[in-house]
Amino acid sequence: MTMQEARPSGPRGVSRANARRDATTGAVERNVGAPVPCGRSLAVVRRIEWASPVPGLWVASVATRLGAEYAGTVEKTTAGYELRNGRGGVIGVFVGADEARRALVRHMG
Repeated sequence: MTMQEARPSGPRGVSRANARRDATTGAVERNVGAPVPCGRSLAVVRRIEWASPVPGLWVASVATRLGAEYAGTVEKTTAGYELRNGRGGVIGVFVGADEARRALVRHMG
């Protein structure tokens, strides 16, 4: 994948651009999915942001009026792509990483 050009940041440093990078670079992947309400916070979620600190691992956070909040992970395993929620509970194992990330959006919605 190639990274799209980023536009200036929005309020509180939240990027308005869709930015995707190859997972092997360990870069941030932003604006995956639609804004969703967050049941664990009194604030409304602005967007989900994905970071890939190492190949095969994606960490989700949500931007709220109160700041960033951990939302879950997708990890590549021998069985597939395992999705865990923000409390560490397994939501499911998926065929692809994109499918697992979309499932987190549905799970939070």
